[in-house]
This record gives sequence, structure tokens and C-alpha cells, in this order.
Amino acid sequence: MDCRGALDEHDVACHCGYYFASVTGVGHVEFLDGEEKLVALTSLMRHMAGREDQFTEQQARTVEVFAVRADKLSAKAKVPHSAQ
Repeated sequence: MDCRGALDEHDVACHCGYYFASVTGVGHVEFLDGEEKLVALTSLMRHMAGREDQFTEQQARTVEVFAVRADKLSAKAKVPHSAQ
């Protein structure tokens, strides 16, 4: 997952680069159902739209919802010197 980025610009093209932050992981996918699926849909709407929508079982049947369960995570970043 890329988190942010910006061009690291210099007068000499060969000195240019890119600032970044990323997270990678290894794990497995689990498809959600029942109450866990309803809670996940509500959480997604809260995060993406700032709303507290409640979903019915009928609505939930029209979509697939899955969780990525990470067993191992790593992160790295190249940040501007002023941000360190």
C-alpha cells in the first residue's frame, strides 16, 4: 500500500528521486459474512464517507466483503530531510 509521495526535485536530473512511504505484508484473505460483514460495511462507510449507515442482511448479500489478515508487515519510507 502506497501512503504518500512527492517528487524529490533537483537542478540536475540525475539527482532527482521520489519521496514515498509504503507498507507491504504477507497473509491471507478471509471472506466475511453475518454480523462481521455488517460491522465491516458500517466501518467502511464511516471511514470513507463519515457516515454511520446500518446495513441489512439483504443489502449485505449483494456485495462481497473480505479482510486481509496480515501475518507479517514491513514498512519503509524516503522522507525529506526537513521531515526527519
